[in-house]
Formats: sequence, C-alpha cells, structure tokens
Amino acid sequence: MKDFPKSALPKGAKVGDMLIIDGDTINISKEGTEKLRKEIDDLMDELFED
Repeated sequence: MKDFPKSALPKGAKVGDMLIIDGDTINISKEGTEKLRKEIDDLMDELFED
C-alpha cells in the first residue's frame, strides 16, 4: 500500500477504483474496477440472503 497525493491521481478517479501504477503514470482500470465491484456485490448478496 502506498499513499499518493490526490493531485497525482487521474481525473475522475474515485474511491473503489482500481489503479494501475506504471512508474510515474497512474491509470484507472475500468475492467478491474468493475470486476472488484461485482465481487463485492456477490459477497454482500451472500451475507444478506433471506
């Protein structure tokens, strides 16, 4: 885990986004972010089943 100043993040980055760090370049992985969100949704569905 590493801290970055907000100014170093790409425009539009938000909490929960998966970031790809390559040297001095930081990009948002839309595919990775969606995969993580789906995994979290699936876990929450399991946890709160009726």
